[in-house]
Amino acid sequence: MDYLRPLDIMFVRNENYASGQMFDSVKLGISRAAELCGRILITPADVPLIEQAAFKQVMECPGALVRPVCGGRPGHPVRADSRLVPEICAYRGGGGLKGAMERLGVPITELEVEDPGIYLDADTPQDYMSLRYWNDYSQIQKQSPKMIHFRISIGMTS
Repeated sequence: MDYLRPLDIMFVRNENYASGQMFDSVKLGISRAAELCGRILITPADVPLIEQAAFKQVMECPGALVRPVCGGRPGHPVRADSRLVPEICAYRGGGGLKGAMERLGVPITELEVEDPGIYLDADTPQDYMSLRYWNDYSQIQKQSPKMIHFRISIGMTS
């Protein structure tokens, strides 16, 4: 990942990822980011088709907690003010980040966006194939390079 160094991207690795939950990794990342930023965007790596406009809208939307919604379905990226990080990280209940956000007692601003990419994820090889089809189709429809693209490799072992 040396090619990403010029982009000033910080990586935080959860050495115990195999024995923990995804929310444990989120906590590690946002704890480190809170030391450096006033606002934090949180999105899983398996939600790769979010348009740049959605990121921009979420960043510019007022509110301490912002969650994009498309057609009534919530998605990513979620934005949280850094001052909320200690409370998010202290959360021990169920539901991961969503559960922590709902327990904060801070209003969650739901921002309507026109981007189904906010909720399209790749949890299975079938999901991955659907994402590839959706991405190809949407690119043909838009004919513009407005999307942030991640390269995903999935291998199957028996």
